[in-house]
Amino acid sequence: MKITPKGNKVLVRPVGKEEQVTSGGIIVPKTVNSNAPGKATVIAVGPGARSHTGERFPVDLNEVDVVLYTQHAGTEITMGDDKLLLLDEVQIMATLEE
Repeated sequence: MKITPKGNKVLVRPVGKEEQVTSGGIIVPKTVNSNAPGKATVIAVGPGARSHTGERFPVDLNEVDVVLYTQHAGTEITMGDDKLLLLDEVQIMATLEE
C-alpha cells in the first residue's frame, strides 16, 4: 500500500523517540520531555495548497529531508510495523542538515 499526501500535507517517519536510561538505571519515558520538538524523516510530500485562483503553492520540502515538527501534531498512521505521521506543512518548524 502506498500513501500519497494531498495538498500541503507531508508524510514523515518519526525518529529518536525511545525511552532513555540514566547512568543509575532509571528509565525516563519519552513523555517526560513532551514539549521538545519531534524529529522525523520526510517520506512523501503533497503537491501543495491552492490559492483561491487555483494557483499551486508547492511544499518547500523533499523526500529524505530530516525535519523538526511541533509535538502532538499530525495524524498517526500505522502501516504494518511502521508508525508514520501525516503533518500539515505549517507544523514543520525546521529542516536539519548534517
